[in-house]
Amino acid sequence: MYHAKNCYVKIDNTEMEYVTFGNGTQPFIIIPGLGDALKTVRGTAVPFSYMYRTYAKYFKVYLFSRKNMIPKDYTIADMADDQAKVLKTLGISDACVMGVSQGGMISMHLAAKYPELVTKLVLASTAPYANDVIKTVVGTWIDMAKQGNFKGKIQVPTLIVGGERDYIVGNKAAYELAENISDCKLKIYEKYGHGAFEEAKDFNDLVLKFLV
Repeated sequence: MYHAKNCYVKIDNTEMEYVTFGNGTQPFIIIPGLGDALKTVRGTAVPFSYMYRTYAKYFKVYLFSRKNMIPKDYTIADMADDQAKVLKTLGISDACVMGVSQGGMISMHLAAKYPELVTKLVLASTAPYANDVIKTVVGTWIDMAKQGNFKGKIQVPTLIVGGERDYIVGNKAAYELAENISDCKLKIYEKYGHGAFEEAKDFNDLVLKFLV
């Protein structure tokens, strides 16, 4: 379906799993949330190609897991550096990037530090740093995410999507992001929470309209 493939790329002494699909030429990178640590994207090319079929006509879509062997004290910034290394290895640049939840934190570091790799950015159900809500709800993020001020650092056009009932990153996180990213659009789903990117039926159409 949509030329879906299960792939991996070598990085340092391990590998990073990813799936790819789509009929377009411009790369669209999707970085998932913390749940990726429980189950990687290995073997999921077909279901993901169906889930994100909205993008298949326009983009070459890549959905990346974290690398398989995660070292101690591995930070969000480290994850972004590794993501950049993998993109460069695969010859990918000028990509649209969408980060979901923790993946959004990685995407912000990626866009700020490696602007040549990112043309447009979508941040879904994420926060600019490990705020008090995250520290309370998801303890493992305390050591993984460092507070970062992205004001003035992210220069690419950015779409920020949040849920008014988000009790994972908090319903103020999206507004805080919007205050600190100059060229951005903000969409808040009043009826949804942290899973707005999966629950809102128009989410993929919203993202596609922004990207194209």
